[in-house]
Amino acid sequence: MNTFSKSIFAAILVLASQAAAAASWFEANGESCFNVCQAHRLNAITSGVYRVNGNPFYICRANPGREGYRAGYNLQPNWSSKCFVGYSGQEQGIESYQCLCQ
Repeated sequence: MNTFSKSIFAAILVLASQAAAAASWFEANGESCFNVCQAHRLNAITSGVYRVNGNPFYICRANPGREGYRAGYNLQPNWSSKCFVGYSGQEQGIESYQCLCQ
């Protein structure tokens, strides 16, 4: 995992822990976190902006290997159908995930 990915994950974990008390997790079923939260009349919680395209990193979580949930990100447009988390020494896109909405 490169330094950029480690920084993103650290920011996601901090923001997710702070926002969790006033937020809820919703199943994504392959949709972007933006759409999932909008469907519940809520806003998707973000952890920053991707400098390449200016789109926000939406906070999500996934349970790779069924070893417990890990915080990650969901990014439109190309990476909006998965939650990207650190797992097994790599960044992996997980198709079954939840989005953090407020």
